[in-house]
Amino acid sequence: MSLLYVIPYICSGTLSPLDGLVESVSGLTGTGATVINDLSPLPPSILFFRAMTHWLGGLGIIVIFVALFPQAGRGTTKMVNAESTGPTSSKPLPRIKETALALFCVYFCFTAAATAALMLWGMGFWEALDHAFSTIATGGFSTRNENIAYYHSFSLEMILTFFMVISSANFGLYVDAWKRGLHVLLQDTEFKVYLLMVAAAVLLITASLVLQGHMPLPESLREALFQSASLSSTTGYVSADFDQWPSFAKFILLLIIIAGGCGGSTAGGLKVMRLILLFKCFSAILKLHMHPRAVFHMTVGKEKFSRNTVL
Repeated sequence: MSLLYVIPYICSGTLSPLDGLVESVSGLTGTGATVINDLSPLPPSILFFRAMTHWLGGLGIIVIFVALFPQAGRGTTKMVNAESTGPTSSKPLPRIKETALALFCVYFCFTAAATAALMLWGMGFWEALDHAFSTIATGGFSTRNENIAYYHSFSLEMILTFFMVISSANFGLYVDAWKRGLHVLLQDTEFKVYLLMVAAAVLLITASLVLQGHMPLPESLREALFQSASLSSTTGYVSADFDQWPSFAKFILLLIIIAGGCGGSTAGGLKVMRLILLFKCFSAILKLHMHPRAVFHMTVGKEKFSRNTVL
């Protein structure tokens, strides 16, 4: 797929074969790194194609394939599980084809909602769609050289922040919430820990920026919120030059980049669920030293994890 997606870059004269391969792999993997120095002369078709690679790679080409072509065969379960991120694979519906289709529907609805919100803010359709692709896939390709900093808009940043955060949750959780109710979202331990992690990062970065006199409180809170959502989701949108921020603020950003989003999301990173299991594993080891004959079960919320999963 990566080799196939090089062809439009070459045929349009935008990139050389090697640069086109880098851009293609970066888009499909949601990395968001680019070799294009100047986006302004590129035609809308290439900008759309470039953002679309994020969108297709975000949920997973295999999952989308299974959803759109349900006669894929017996191997679909392994194919979807291979595309699932995190220590476990969400399967909110009994049949894997139904699950893939439901995930695709959620993914599509979020993309449509993000596009509509950006258009209401004032973006044109194609520009809004390109940014919706990049936001829901948490990839970060933009149509502007300055990225989101080009717009200088608080409203735009809050729209993108909302969609980056919800795209960092397990998409299977939204399917489950559609079946059982929104209370499922509030009961999910991993999503709550992720939200607490982002909130803590916002408070710490805001305090650092204010106390060291880099900017006033309202602006500090705004920049801290957007960059925390952007980097914790591994989207990589930029609204400010955070390289000029205090070392402590940059250290907090580094930590949330490493942690990443939730398992089963389009976000990258280590995944919050693995951090939770790591903490619980350390806790269990300490308890075993105090109570050698005790038997502990690794659970997160109502979900039990086997020894093989933890190891």
